[in-house]
Amino acid sequence: MDSDGTIMFPEVDMQDEGAWEIPDADHGNLSNDIHPALDLTMFKHVSDTDYALISTSLRLVSRFLTEPSLLPFWCALILGERRRLSRELEAKYGQPMYSFHCIRGGMAAEDVRKTLDALTNLTKCVKYQFISMNDDLQWGLTVPDYQLPGLKKGIGEGASMYLNMQFLDVLRRLDISISQRLRVQYYLAISILHEVAHVVRIATTEIPRDADYVDIVPAMEPFFEDDRQAECGYACTQVLVNGSVEPYFGWPDCRFGLTIAKWPSLWSRSKSGADGFLVPERRRPKKFTTTYVISMEHIQPLFTDQFWEYDVKRYGAREVRIEGRKKRLGYRFPAECEYDSDHDGIPSNDSSNESWRTPADGIRGRIKRPR
Repeated sequence: MDSDGTIMFPEVDMQDEGAWEIPDADHGNLSNDIHPALDLTMFKHVSDTDYALISTSLRLVSRFLTEPSLLPFWCALILGERRRLSRELEAKYGQPMYSFHCIRGGMAAEDVRKTLDALTNLTKCVKYQFISMNDDLQWGLTVPDYQLPGLKKGIGEGASMYLNMQFLDVLRRLDISISQRLRVQYYLAISILHEVAHVVRIATTEIPRDADYVDIVPAMEPFFEDDRQAECGYACTQVLVNGSVEPYFGWPDCRFGLTIAKWPSLWSRSKSGADGFLVPERRRPKKFTTTYVISMEHIQPLFTDQFWEYDVKRYGAREVRIEGRKKRLGYRFPAECEYDSDHDGIPSNDSSNESWRTPADGIRGRIKRPR
């Protein structure tokens, strides 16, 4: 339910959508190598047994980091052009501000090679650790680690990635169903991908410091293309899977399923920014956000070699994105305020058509589409 006690998705709808259990669920058969940047030696205080528990998630992350059709975002972050933004924005935040962009015309073979090499070289740039987090809804955190090098000589730093210990706690349990375990493994993989985007940003960005090696100003992240918010992790998952994935009700064991919503969502509509994130005054705020249930019919195939070797190789990135007919059961959250009719907004490529309908269409309520 949402903040006012409204039940978003009735049990019968969740069952019909396959959000909880599906017949003949299995653990999958992913057999690809785990990416070098996710090797056991890079995890602090993780035993062989616990590493085996997360290995399925790491194999899924590895697929996302090596599949050519999913590389354009990583290529943009590593090799793409960084465009300097307006002087007004720089004056407001006290440092140069940039956006980064995909290579126009597509990636050449050399771009693919350089991107894959850079992602492999993250082995020297990052360390991982599972920790207890004060905020139960925080699943990952990445911070600069000045003892580790960046990807480019003299530019950038290494990073430490912290993941919520609750992932391990749930995966150690023997009383969860196969479908539920797959959801936890999928959400762990998505969380790692989100944090890897922050690692790459830190490893490729020069941070201004004084003589005592102290940051002069907090390093703000670059905007991806024309996003209204600068947050590389969410930008990454928006490109890869078409939104921000969250456990329904925030339960770490994903017992009630997973949901997805396009990013940025309503909480990023402020012109002034919030929670340390930046919102340039060049974008029209969204009128509402629609959260969709993720069906197990989408999650289960991701854990099979056949899906990656046949479906993704043949049809490309759209196979792993949750869009079109994969978004059937949703719930719309309208904004709580009216918008100025003369606001000079720019149409956003990170918003669905639903985000630009008239206020009369933006009422609270469920959306249920036929299969």
